[in-house]
This record gives sequence, C-alpha cells and structure tokens, in this order.
Amino acid sequence: MPGFHLSYRGLFWRYHPSPPEPCPAGVTRTFIETPNGSLEVLSAGPVGGSTNKSPIFFAHGGMGSAFVWAEYLQYFGSLGIPCYAISLRGHGNSWHPSFLRMVWGTTKQMLAGDLIAGIRYAEEKESREVILVGHSSGGGLSQLILSNGDVKAKGLALLGAVPAFGSYASLLKNPSSSRLLLTNANRAGVYVNWMSKDPFLMIRMILQGYHPNSPLSHPALTKQAFFCEKVSDSYVEAFHRRLSPFESFLWPFGMLLPFATPARIVGSVVGSAKGLKILVMGGERDIMTTPDVMRKLASRLREAIEGRSSRKQTDGEKSMDATTAGVRCVFVEGAGHHLQNDVQWKDGARKLFEFYERVQE
Repeated sequence: MPGFHLSYRGLFWRYHPSPPEPCPAGVTRTFIETPNGSLEVLSAGPVGGSTNKSPIFFAHGGMGSAFVWAEYLQYFGSLGIPCYAISLRGHGNSWHPSFLRMVWGTTKQMLAGDLIAGIRYAEEKESREVILVGHSSGGGLSQLILSNGDVKAKGLALLGAVPAFGSYASLLKNPSSSRLLLTNANRAGVYVNWMSKDPFLMIRMILQGYHPNSPLSHPALTKQAFFCEKVSDSYVEAFHRRLSPFESFLWPFGMLLPFATPARIVGSVVGSAKGLKILVMGGERDIMTTPDVMRKLASRLREAIEGRSSRKQTDGEKSMDATTAGVRCVFVEGAGHHLQNDVQWKDGARKLFEFYERVQE
C-alpha cells in the first residue's frame, strides 16, 4: 500500500519554469494570448480549416495539462480530424500564478474562462463548432460553460467527468444515517470514493502542510488513483513528473455541490441529425468517478433531453449502456480514471471515434 509515501519529487511552493518538452510526433504547440497571460494549445491533424470535419477540443482535469491528451491527439490527428488540447492557467506550459494565487485565488470560473478562450481559438481556426471532450474536473468545466451558455458545441463527450449534480451533493440526501451515508458515498461521492481507497490521504495532507499535490505526491499514489494495475511503473513515473506543481483548491471545492443544469447543458449541444448529442464514458476500474457515477450522470442528461422533447422514456430506453434519448453511456474495460492514458487507451479512443462519426451524420 502506498499510503505512507510522503514525497517522491518534492512538493513545490514556487513554479520553476523550464523549456517545454518536445511535442510528440504529429503534434504542434502554439500559445494564445489572454488578458492574464499566454495559454498553451497542442494541436494535431489538418488544423486551420482545411477540412470540413468538426474539430475536437480536449479539456484536461485537475493536475493535468494538454499532455494528458497526447495519445488521443495523435490517434485522431492520424485519422484526418483537426483536434486541439489546452493547458489551463497553472498547468503545462501556460502562464502560472503564484502558489497562493493559484491554490486559494483561482476559481472554477477563471479556469472556465481559459477553456472558453481556447474553444474560441479553435472555432476561429476551423470556422465551425467543436466537439468538446472534457475529462474529470475538465469535464465539469465543460458542463459549466455549456450550462451558462458561454459556448455551443456540436457534441459533448464527458470522460470520467465530475458530474453536474456535484461530486458531493448526493451525500447530503441522507445525513441521518452514517451507514446510509457510506452507501451513497460509494455511489456518487467522488472524493469520498478516492479517500476510501487511500485511507491515509488526510493524514498525509496534514503532514505535508495541506499541499494540494499531497494526494498524488508519489508515483504509487498516482498509479492507485488514476490507472489500472497493468500500467508500467516507468509510464506512471513519466506521467507523474508532468503533473502541475500545485493546483487550485477552489476548482474542486466549487464542484462539490450542483454547479450546472442538465437542461441547459443539453440545450447548448447541437448534436447530430439523428439526435445523438452526448457521450458519457468511464473507466471500468475508476475509483473516483465510478461507473455508478457515470451512469447517474448519463441518466440526468438523458432525462433533461426527454424533458425538452416532452417524450416519455420507454422500457427500451432505460439501458445505461446504449444510445438512448441522445445520450450514449459506455465504459472502457479494465481502465482507471485516466482512461485516455491507461493501458486500454485505444479502446476508449475507438469508442470516442464511433461517437464522433455518429455526431457527424
């Protein structure tokens, strides 16, 4: 058990800039300017409006950056699909706030503004709406900006995403019984799910001065939280070195309770002529946004679409693993939370490509 590992690369209270790593084959890096600073965007495929295909825009989650989409960028770029991935402020090679400003002064709305800037950039380059793909807390931001009407999307894919109903909200429904509370935590308490697999998480946080990186302060902890057992230690160590030096607490705190409205989310997704709008995809072995959480998210979005169309759900539409009422819910067998980087990443990429093709129809 990795619970007593206190540090591997050290916990940083300052950002130490270094030259950007070379991009993977077929991927290019550019920077877009915002009023606060420059944001890194990785792109692949025939970008710049040279194709009539809808672009894919990838949004990373907490501690990540555009690099977590490297495999997917190469995969979809090789298929002739224009695709983009952004590094939000404080992540990757984008501009970095100071420790206190990042940890305690960077809200989910600020990060959402960076995501919107990146989407606008891709829309201008391609002259069409994007298919938005958000992972984890980045999936939460994706739901937020769609709910607020800040952007429109051709399609929406939520991969291991923090659900619009909040990562902790369901725990408040049965406060009178600790036994029932634990049962609900297993179903929908994203961070409680994480703590149940890492019983020393809070102890480690205290010993490490409540540093936001504490839960991932050792590659073994990163592997336990994000990957399946089959992933190589060398891959995890390289992944671990690319994590952000520190993260905003206000980002996950701002998503504990409901933060987006399903009806408004689906109203901002154009979808295909055949009605498919949204893909909800999870890792079968995800210990945070578990399959139950993903099924519940798909159900809420499906209900919102049904409410908009005033149609009743038939018995055949109740399966959570089929395309029903504009929402498809699927799982990548054996994959952990970072399903786009795990051993089975190609399985997830193929499922996303199937969704992409359907949305193009």
